[in-house]
Amino acid sequence: APERVVVLEFWATRCPHCPKSLAELQRFHDWAKREGKPVAVLAVSMGDLPEQAAAYWEKHGFTIPVLLD
Repeated sequence: APERVVVLEFWATRCPHCPKSLAELQRFHDWAKREGKPVAVLAVSMGDLPEQAAAYWEKHGFTIPVLLD
């Protein structure tokens, strides 16, 4: 199997800087997908309830896969 790079971003709905950093990560995710790069981007929600994380993701329009801690 080909090697992949995995990028993990740890975030929380209470983080004041996360919308900006996640927007940058979203652009990187979109670029890697568009260019067919062997990169998996995952965002790990720290301490949020599933419905909080989902609402935050929808509000900001992010499509990066989300994992819960």
